[in-house]
Amino acid sequence: MKPFSLIIALLVVMLGYAGVYVVDEGHLGVVSQFGRPVRIDEAPGLHFKWPLLQQVETVDTRVQSTGTAEIAQQTNDGQPVNLDVVLTWQVRDSRRFLAADASPQAVASQLRQWVDEQLRGRVKAYSLSQLVALPAETLFGTTAKTLADQLDSRFGVKVDDLQLRQISVPDSALEQVYKGMQASQARIATELRAQGQAAADKIRADADQAARGQVADARTQASRLRGEGEAKALQIEAAAAAQEPEFFAFYQGLQAYRTAFGQGGNVWILRPDSAFLKTMEAGAAAATAVRDPSK
Repeated sequence: MKPFSLIIALLVVMLGYAGVYVVDEGHLGVVSQFGRPVRIDEAPGLHFKWPLLQQVETVDTRVQSTGTAEIAQQTNDGQPVNLDVVLTWQVRDSRRFLAADASPQAVASQLRQWVDEQLRGRVKAYSLSQLVALPAETLFGTTAKTLADQLDSRFGVKVDDLQLRQISVPDSALEQVYKGMQASQARIATELRAQGQAAADKIRADADQAARGQVADARTQASRLRGEGEAKALQIEAAAAAQEPEFFAFYQGLQAYRTAFGQGGNVWILRPDSAFLKTMEAGAAAATAVRDPSK
């Protein structure tokens, strides 16, 4: 009995061990029975299955990265280039992934096929200097969605990101790339310089126009103030003349003398009834009256 009991115990232990499996963090276990998935265990830890009747396959559901290394292409100016594309992906449908017998190697193969078939024609649309400066989104275009749809439908894989990691250029083509970039930067500098000159000319023209407007306004205001001052002076003069008419006549005579003979060497020939002569005579009479009030 002892050997038989030992065998039974050993079988029980073996069956118990065969019915236990562990799901690691970032993975899930797909339990199949007779070749068909019957359960998916997503929680990490210890899980159980029927020994012999059920099998378990684990699927890595973490974000994974797959590169293409370098795939040779050719630009429209005949220059060879090597593209290195990196795909970041994650298993979305584990049952489809297992049904397609997929693996990271299968995803990488699909990526290389996409680069070789879809990008080859797009690379040929650009020269080498254009390709080096081209954003990855522009180069990929709508073909990136095509790749995502293919991976999803075939493997149940979701594409998180697609990047152009590197464009390697042979040494023989580096000089051409440098000259192309130099010409591009020179063109940009010329455009910026022209824009700056145009802006400076506009600012200068606006400043000149504003200055002319300010000068015109100042002259207008000066003329107005001068007119107001002269009018005020005439009012004051008229008021003074009304208060002291004799003194005002005397003052006018002095002003007439100053104006007529202020320069010296002037000779005047006047008629006896000249208004100017009468003004001077009135001024002289007023001066005599001021000196001798009795007269």
